[in-house]
Amino acid sequence: MTSLVATLGLTYDAEDVQSTDGIFLEIVSGLYDGIDVRGDDVTVPYADGQVSRPRRRHNRKIGLKGYVRGGDPLATTVIERQMDYSTKRRFFDTLFDPARLPATLIVLMPDGLTTATIEARPLNFIPTLIVPSEFCYMDVEMLSVDPDWTWAAS
Repeated sequence: MTSLVATLGLTYDAEDVQSTDGIFLEIVSGLYDGIDVRGDDVTVPYADGQVSRPRRRHNRKIGLKGYVRGGDPLATTVIERQMDYSTKRRFFDTLFDPARLPATLIVLMPDGLTTATIEARPLNFIPTLIVPSEFCYMDVEMLSVDPDWTWAAS
């Protein structure tokens, strides 16, 4: 984690996604929620209610939110900031490409010792509030087909 601003540290595919001068994302859903289950209850003809059937953990939806910005501290002109933004945006688009294979998402908990790890892939990312060629907020939707986080203390 490179940011003291975030409560939880975050890396995806071994890339730090909390650089305050470029790409900064936080996990907003899916750490403690977001599990989908599969299985259906059965309706018995001529009987009241339904018969409950077992449910199985199916997958987990994970939401990330943050921004991409051209924040090179050495950039002194608008053109340099726009070029920096363009580079970071292309990197973001590649890292969170919905066609890519799943990669490891690691959340560093506030104690600085405990991590939660899961294999996930991007489903979609939605840019919002865009300042052309300089800044945009991003919402990232991810999916893990293994619904459980692996928790570890170091």
